[in-house]
Amino acid sequence: MKKNVTYYYDEDDAVPIKKRKKAVPLKKEMPEKEEPISFTPRKNISPSAKKTVEEKPAEVKKASEAKAAPTVKKAAETIEAPKIQIAEIPYNKEYGNPVSVVPSKVEAETKRAEKAVKKAPPAPPKMEIEELFPAEEKVEKKRASFGLSFIIYIAVLLILSVFCILYVRGLLIDYEAAQPENIVMSKIEEMTKAAEKGKIGSAVSLAEVMEKFSPTEKELKEFTDDLLASEITYKKVSGSADPDYIAFDILSDNYKMAHLAMRSKGKVAKLVIFTMDVWEIEEFKVTGYTMDVSLPRSLTVKNGDAIIEGVPAEDERYATYSVSSLTMPEITFTDVMGNTKSYSDSGEYKFKEYLISVPSNYTLKGKDEIPLSVATLSDISDYRYVSEYCEEMPKKADYSLCIMADEAQLSLYDNNGAEVDISSLGNSFTLEGQKGSDTMPENVVNAPDPLAIAKQWSLFMTDDLGGKTHGFYNMEKNLIADSYLREVAWKWATGVDITFTSPHTLAKNPFTTAEASNFVSYSDTCFSCDILLEKPMYITRANTVIDKIYSTFYFVYCDDTDNGRDDPHWAIADIQKIAE
Repeated sequence: MKKNVTYYYDEDDAVPIKKRKKAVPLKKEMPEKEEPISFTPRKNISPSAKKTVEEKPAEVKKASEAKAAPTVKKAAETIEAPKIQIAEIPYNKEYGNPVSVVPSKVEAETKRAEKAVKKAPPAPPKMEIEELFPAEEKVEKKRASFGLSFIIYIAVLLILSVFCILYVRGLLIDYEAAQPENIVMSKIEEMTKAAEKGKIGSAVSLAEVMEKFSPTEKELKEFTDDLLASEITYKKVSGSADPDYIAFDILSDNYKMAHLAMRSKGKVAKLVIFTMDVWEIEEFKVTGYTMDVSLPRSLTVKNGDAIIEGVPAEDERYATYSVSSLTMPEITFTDVMGNTKSYSDSGEYKFKEYLISVPSNYTLKGKDEIPLSVATLSDISDYRYVSEYCEEMPKKADYSLCIMADEAQLSLYDNNGAEVDISSLGNSFTLEGQKGSDTMPENVVNAPDPLAIAKQWSLFMTDDLGGKTHGFYNMEKNLIADSYLREVAWKWATGVDITFTSPHTLAKNPFTTAEASNFVSYSDTCFSCDILLEKPMYITRANTVIDKIYSTFYFVYCDDTDNGRDDPHWAIADIQKIAE
């Protein structure tokens, strides 16, 4: 028969913890005596509360103890020892008589309870003070203190934020103002305000203006009025390779009126990482209203009543007209037909173009005579030797005419003043040569006999002139000293070629044909004519050769000696063969 054995169990664990021969009951340790609760009054206790404590100490103490009782009771319950559950189990031979077992976990719970007592919160203050100063009043004071601090914090934060925003804004304003374009705009605004007040001298150097333009008071007033009435803009001037230098032209209605140049003085750092260039005005001067106008050379360009001379462009068809005036210029241009228009940069002008090439002693007319200055002049190769002795020799004149009228009526007159029919030639044509006459021009002074001189040259070239050195010295009096033609004659007379002339005889009257025609006068000391000479050369009785000359002879009247006397003579300047 089994004997019953008694085991002790933890109430939280039904497993036997440890067997012992003798049961050890759990000892419950509790404080024997409750210590009185002490309280130190607040320094800022109100007079009414202090009076209550001093006059009724017993009542205050009783009320305090009554209020503290629940708190003390709760602390005692917290440290109460855990309950032990005892269970009856059957007897076991191995263990003998039943024994009382105390689980080890009970000891752990006991120690835990002791620690809880030690860590228990300190006794609350005496309740009488809590009654005099309710918790709600403290909370309100704390709330009021927090609200004030929060408001101060927000105010400081706002002030700092506004300061930062204003600083950054000022920095951005300084950055924008330091940009070259804004410096130019600031100068324009300064000029405009000065003009409004009638004190333009505060914005520009009047001394420099007076020196350059010498304006009258009226012109100065017009300059100020133009400044107020016109649209002032600017444009950057390109071309400088210096990165620290920049220049602008200030424009009034697209006319240049002033020039401003700036130079960088270095960089300035802001907010550590932010840098900007510092520009300083190096030069500012009033240029007046200046402009360069590109127009066809055939136009007559004026500023007011003054004619402006143009500088031809590379293609010779257009010219650049430079205008400079303190007051707003009034530019007009007139074509060869007399059509006049006012110039504007924004204007569009349509022209009818003519390309005409004629000798410079021809006259081209529209409503009026077209000046030779609008044409491009070049030398005529046939006149290269004659022109050394006659400055009046014509040149080739190339006209590039732009006419505003839809239908332009041009007329052309030759060197003799006779009209040339160009109606069928269109807008582009070339005419060469001169119009001659059958007789010697009347303006030629002391006119020579061109046929006699030409005959002498013909005989010299066939070694028939006679005289020393194959007749050279007889011929020399009709040549110009040191001229190209004299050099040709000398080489012929002294060279070997003349010796190869076939032996021949001439008739008593050597020339069977001798004609002079197409007389052209270039001046009263220069003319040309076409010479036709034929002379038979009898080599043998059965063999005859006709020596023929058909050329244009150019004659000049000149003094080619250095004898100190003025003794000019007519001489051959050049001979040009005429193509048959």
